[in-house]
Amino acid sequence: MAPYAAPTFDALKDAVASDLRDPTFQTFTETHVGSLINEGIAEVDRLRPWERFVFLGWTYPSYTMTVDLQTIMTIEVQDTADGWWRTVPRATHAIEGIAKDGWDQWGNTLFLPPGMSLNEDMVFRALTYWERDPLTLEAQVAQFFDLTDEQVVRAYARWTALEMLLHDRTLYQQWQTQANNSDVSPTQLLQMASTFKQEWSDLRKRVVRLRRVA
Repeated sequence: MAPYAAPTFDALKDAVASDLRDPTFQTFTETHVGSLINEGIAEVDRLRPWERFVFLGWTYPSYTMTVDLQTIMTIEVQDTADGWWRTVPRATHAIEGIAKDGWDQWGNTLFLPPGMSLNEDMVFRALTYWERDPLTLEAQVAQFFDLTDEQVVRAYARWTALEMLLHDRTLYQQWQTQANNSDVSPTQLLQMASTFKQEWSDLRKRVVRLRRVA
């Protein structure tokens, strides 16, 4: 079996439009479908956090560094002289507001333990939960780890769009003008929306990945 290849933004919009039985974007515009996709990506981040090692920008001999990370689980340091990665202990308490026995984070600033012995050959990295980038360009490839990530986005978009049809009569009438939707009554649409809602609820329960405790 060939390895999974994440779709581009353009291909993903086509797939979602097909799921909505609106392949030519007559009811839901490409912009609208793109918004649904990015909302779905935010859902993936909540359900299936992306675990990554991120190398940190550090300048010797500073005990602080600027980081753009929300949830750091572990900080590791490597001294290129020996090549081994070692875990930097996490702060367990602070004295006068400053962590003394380990690393600590406040906003975008990471503080190293004041008593840590530093040298200019050190390299730092963090094990962190990273947020996937929203899609903005047609050729941009979605940051999906596997097919399940893609399924979550498409299921979310399908359920959300059907809910919109239920509550916007003008949108529903426009959707119904397409040949493949002309025989879908309001009652049938309600049943479809209920089915998709249940599918979305079941999928969320199946794929959720619990975060580690920091």
